[in-house]
Amino acid sequence: MRGCEASGDGWACGRSSERFPLTKGLCRTHYMQHRRGKGLAPINVGRAVADERVRLGQYNVTRGFVDQLLTLQQGGCAVCARVHTGGRAMDIDHDHGCCPGPGSC
Repeated sequence: MRGCEASGDGWACGRSSERFPLTKGLCRTHYMQHRRGKGLAPINVGRAVADERVRLGQYNVTRGFVDQLLTLQQGGCAVCARVHTGGRAMDIDHDHGCCPGPGSC
């Protein structure tokens, strides 16, 4: 079994792929990144980091925007005013009527 040929600035994947000839030399994750037209990125991120990327992408906001929002809200929830102490990520409040579908504009 061959290893994934994906690599970038200071990283290389090397994960194996059972369907190597069909995935153009890439592991399943990197092949899907390639098919979606995204640049190949390392996939060894922690779950919390990956979950945050998904949430930020879903609501079309940046980490900097969320940090500014928390500063304006004195580090707490805009609804209940409890201060976030870590652990589970805070929910992102958003307008369900602004966009069709699961994401936000």
